[in-house]
Amino acid sequence: MHRTLSALLLAAIVFPAALRGQDATESPESKLVPGDVIRLSIWREPDLTGEFLVQEDGTAVLPKVGPVHVTGYTPSVLKTHLIEEYSRTLRNPSITVIVLRRILISGEVVREGVYPVDPTMSLVEALALAGGPTPTAKSDRVILIRRDSEIEIDMDDPPAVRSLGLQSGDQLLVPSASAWVQNWKLLVGMVSSTVSLAILLTRDR
Repeated sequence: MHRTLSALLLAAIVFPAALRGQDATESPESKLVPGDVIRLSIWREPDLTGEFLVQEDGTAVLPKVGPVHVTGYTPSVLKTHLIEEYSRTLRNPSITVIVLRRILISGEVVREGVYPVDPTMSLVEALALAGGPTPTAKSDRVILIRRDSEIEIDMDDPPAVRSLGLQSGDQLLVPSASAWVQNWKLLVGMVSSTVSLAILLTRDR
């Protein structure tokens, strides 16, 4: 229930590397696609540093270079390519390239919205960006919507959680719990109040 994802979110903050696991190390080298965001940093060149969206035509407009076709590149190949491009105007440029994936997080989370995520992030860390599940969430399940397919992720299955690589355009949907699960605390409170009242009335006699 709600405890499942909440516990994992706490663990993601305290032990992020452990939750990422070995499978997640491959995701940073996934090829760029439209919707990705390139976080470019060039040492001692603050005017050339920033975040740049990969357009639908597969290009990103970068300062001093202009439109650059980037889809199909991995981050490491893109870095090599950009070093070559910027070497035409800069002397021995020191460049850092991080590719962020833009995903939609919706459903029973605190803050629905579109978030740029580092590819090394686990599923749990990504959900933490949205504030985690609400009290009415069915937090042992998350639905991944990717293009025309839906994948139900069991949050009680650590290998499945660790190995999931997020892509730009993905939607993470946290579903609602059943009405019974949402209202069980209220029902327990009502029963407790009734019992307490009955005890008080008995004592008064």
